[in-house]
Amino acid sequence: MFSSHHGNEVLTLEATGIPTKQWQPPPPRVRPGTPPAPQPPVQQVPLLFFDATRDSRTGTLYVKAVNRTGKQVPVHIVLSGVKNIDATAQAITMAAASPEDTNSITEPEKIVPVTSRVNRAGPDFTRTLPPYSITVLQLKGR
Repeated sequence: MFSSHHGNEVLTLEATGIPTKQWQPPPPRVRPGTPPAPQPPVQQVPLLFFDATRDSRTGTLYVKAVNRTGKQVPVHIVLSGVKNIDATAQAITMAAASPEDTNSITEPEKIVPVTSRVNRAGPDFTRTLPPYSITVLQLKGR
């Protein structure tokens, strides 16, 4: 999904409502016989990743988001450097019930991309991302 939906210009994208969790990095490895290294500080890491690109030839904008959480996440998205975006867009979403879900011989289409229509898109909008999902928003810009 990511490799076939991308532009040649990277856009500035701001998003609010990104969930985070605490993560304790492991201590650095040390050579035998040396004192242990101090424990790195706890960090807040995002549970949602995103980027935005534009195809300069067609004007199509692609906003890609990965929701690693088991909950729906409403995300407020603001695209910079884009004045006009059609209110109607397309979303291609692939979601799972859990991170362990996979396709198999008995369930070859358990996780497949689903295309849907998005209303009220624009340079400043909110989109709710399903749990454990990858979403590509395809917007028409001018």
